[in-house]
Amino acid sequence: MRYFRAITVVPSAARTANGDSTTSPILDMDLTNELILTLNVSAVSGGSPNLTVTLIYYDENTDQWFPIASYTAKTAVGQETLRLSGIFGKKLAAKWTITGTSVSFTFSVSGYAAER
Repeated sequence: MRYFRAITVVPSAARTANGDSTTSPILDMDLTNELILTLNVSAVSGGSPNLTVTLIYYDENTDQWFPIASYTAKTAVGQETLRLSGIFGKKLAAKWTITGTSVSFTFSVSGYAAER
């Protein structure tokens, strides 16, 4: 039987600069074998807006964060869902890059972790 756990990797908020969620990662991912996560961009403003969001995991052996997958760059309101299979380490987070002139993106990353 599979167990699905609702997770929020990045809570919804307006953001104007690069950042990440490594200070509050999703924990206990070592039993997870599938992720279904949606990037939801609900507001965009500014000139030439561009948002890139990458899912990352923490490797305890190297004490570093590594990319798992990236969403397509966003320039407008919209959603994109990634469905990923594999082993994800014990901690999951996201990092984002925002470019443009006086740009603001309101976005979140949330969904489900399927555990074996």
